[in-house]
Amino acid sequence: MQKKIIALSFFLLLFTIPLFSQNKVKEVSEPEGGFSYLIPHEWTIDKIEGMPYQIARDKAVNGFHPNINVHQEKNNFTFSEYVKANIADIKKNEIDYLEITTEDFTTTAGLKGKKHSCANKQFGKSLFHTYYFFETVKKYKFIITGTCLIEDKYKYSPVFDVIAKSFKTVK
Repeated sequence: MQKKIIALSFFLLLFTIPLFSQNKVKEVSEPEGGFSYLIPHEWTIDKIEGMPYQIARDKAVNGFHPNINVHQEKNNFTFSEYVKANIADIKKNEIDYLEITTEDFTTTAGLKGKKHSCANKQFGKSLFHTYYFFETVKKYKFIITGTCLIEDKYKYSPVFDVIAKSFKTVK
């Protein structure tokens, strides 16, 4: 079963790559945050009150906008401690939390990090989340979060991976 899921994910990734050809993407740039990433051209970029950075979203599916957003902070945790503490916090505070995977992840620019996928319930909806954790040489920590409805995880998981792979920092 797991081999089928991996094969399907790989196939979807191959299918998704052409969507990100040079002329079908747009850049989300956050100069004050010191980072940028690429999203599919049909996604929108919005500012949400209370969030320091823009959120990128696809069209609504069954009343929910699949989206990706970035959080950053600087603290004294080691990267390993930071990832563990965040995953523990997610597990503790989410309703019907289900861990799917945690694995190494590297951006196209060579930034190494961790990828954590899970599911939970929020606002009466079953959601799938992928968290990408990174740390820069100046110890800034970043969390990129991709979220969609659980039934759309096979469609959006490869999209989130491609977006996270395009992530670049200047800090």
